[in-house]
Amino acid sequence: MPRTGIVATTDVAEACKDVNIAVMVGGFPRKEGMERKDVMSKNVSIYKGQASALEQYAAKDVKVNLHIQKKSFRILEH
Repeated sequence: MPRTGIVATTDVAEACKDVNIAVMVGGFPRKEGMERKDVMSKNVSIYKGQASALEQYAAKDVKVNLHIQKKSFRILEH
């Protein structure tokens, strides 16, 4: 049975189980002296675990909307 609403949990498996839409918000702030590649590297490490959990637990047709700092990405295929 599909879930509706928002699930607040610290368990990544529970958070991603059977979801059809995932919205991830946040990111590492760029600090003085950092190059863009440094910031992207930090953000990749932040979202890698969530992406793996979505791949493992989310619905096969999950849609992901990822907001990092001032950039917005829509990933339409799982």
